[in-house]
Amino acid sequence: VGAGARRAMVMGRGGAVRLGSRGMATAKSAPVAKGGLLWRLAHGSFDFEEDMYSQLSGVPSPSASPAARSSAKSVTSSRLSNGLRVASIEMHGRTASVALIARAGTRFVNGYSEGAPQVLARLAFRGSELQSALAIQRMLESRGVSNEDVGCVLGRESLAFHATCGRSGAEWSDSTLAMLESVLRPAFLTGLANPGARDSMQAELTANVNVLKAHVPSTSELLNDGLHSAAFGDSALGMPLCVESHKLESAAQLELLSEYISTWYSAPRLLLLGVNVNHAELEQVANMSPLPDLPASDAVSLPPEKWIGGERRVVSDSGATAVAFGLDASAQGTLSAKPDGIATLSVLAEILNGPADNVQLRSRVAPTAHVQTALTHALRERDEFAHAESLGAHACVSSYSDGAMLSIHAVSESADPSVGLDTAVAQIASSGAVLGGDLPSKVSAAKKRAALKALASLEDPHSV
Repeated sequence: VGAGARRAMVMGRGGAVRLGSRGMATAKSAPVAKGGLLWRLAHGSFDFEEDMYSQLSGVPSPSASPAARSSAKSVTSSRLSNGLRVASIEMHGRTASVALIARAGTRFVNGYSEGAPQVLARLAFRGSELQSALAIQRMLESRGVSNEDVGCVLGRESLAFHATCGRSGAEWSDSTLAMLESVLRPAFLTGLANPGARDSMQAELTANVNVLKAHVPSTSELLNDGLHSAAFGDSALGMPLCVESHKLESAAQLELLSEYISTWYSAPRLLLLGVNVNHAELEQVANMSPLPDLPASDAVSLPPEKWIGGERRVVSDSGATAVAFGLDASAQGTLSAKPDGIATLSVLAEILNGPADNVQLRSRVAPTAHVQTALTHALRERDEFAHAESLGAHACVSSYSDGAMLSIHAVSESADPSVGLDTAVAQIASSGAVLGGDLPSKVSAAKKRAALKALASLEDPHSV
């Protein structure tokens, strides 16, 4: 009781407790009559308030139809003259996000071009044939866009170039044009057209590659690459995201990068997606960019991916011991599979993770029926493994166009393999033990967690 307060009343369902002026408490256990003054005070119900369960006049009843609920966030889609798809979705948020998704990830490299996707991802927003890197940087700063708001997410199937900024037309349109120019017409192409600029462009390219070479892969990144290599072999989906320094140097050649762009950047392989932007304006910006000049057909056809299976052991200086176990889920988890199969894998991963794993909503985006994008998969793949080190044993689903994997991985803090291996395996074993006991109640709880994460991801413009 604060100074000057003579008495206070604390109410509950069973009665009231009165605090006297001297702080002494006396209890009265008589029940509070329903509808009386004390009951109204305790339940927040007064004559001038409306019952939460009553229908308000003039307000339509909410629809329980899934189609009616999804129509509020329906996707508007159109195509450019060459067939490239432009899509947008309105989420009524304060910021706008635009992404160019190119199906040109690491699975499409060979022994000659390995490292090219990593280099091209690094070059986004770092100069084009029309603007220097400094000019783009100053433009973004004048629009209130920081370095953290732009970039590229490197995935096995796709490169997702993205920019997040304000909703005004000048902010997102200028940022989008700078993104498209730097991706489709990067600055190093001037070195091919102008021999006098070749040396300077090669030097700038080498400087960017040196930044990539300075990155030291974490235990979780090495675990991710090793698991995919064991599952899919040493090509396609088995190609690593973390590339050795000498391969990055080999890929940093003007002709090689130009050939990679001309081979994999075609209209059928690209998608321009906007969130909280006007669709007509987005289509207008697309027509002002190099997008309409891209080839209208895809000249490359690759065989579908196959699950191989096996074992990989990787030695590194990461200072930890990690173990991963993967299951072939291609029949249920590919992008062309039925939504029921994808949902089953998501719920199974939630069961293995347990209720304590519910603290990370945005990091692990559950696969969501028909609205899976390359950007969503790239973000999920990156963030799933990034949290493995802090969560012990952890299960996740990796989905691709023609392959999928349900994996359980664990990281031990011990760098001694004899100790860390036993610890990590024990973590995985304890994770699998949750499949016993009262399984129906665990399935019910896991469904709710998976649904909550899916809904949370749909409220985030960047994830969408």
